[in-house]
Amino acid sequence: TPSYIAPEIVLGTSDPGPSSDLYALGVSVFECLSTQRPYRGSGLRDTLQRIVRAREAPDLNRYRPDLPLSVCKLVASLTAPKASRRLTDPQAAEDAFRALLDSQDEPTTKIPLG
Repeated sequence: TPSYIAPEIVLGTSDPGPSSDLYALGVSVFECLSTQRPYRGSGLRDTLQRIVRAREAPDLNRYRPDLPLSVCKLVASLTAPKASRRLTDPQAAEDAFRALLDSQDEPTTKIPLG
């Protein structure tokens, strides 16, 4: 759906690939943690305009101040509007997620299972 399309894909300056997949992953994680889409608009055109006009990554901490700053920074590094500021390498993204998981002894927010 349009909310998950990387800005460079919307603009036609890049082909879809791992970088745009990581962007979509970041948007998905942002949405899962905040229940909000980071660049939501009132319709298709407005959503796409917000995606390409954004100057900074959305602030997950604004919606979830209870989350560790490291989580918010990782999500921001995936959803940054400029690919040059975004985590675009799949191995680097995996390493960042693993490091984040390894650094958390006890989750800040307990999620009930079952």
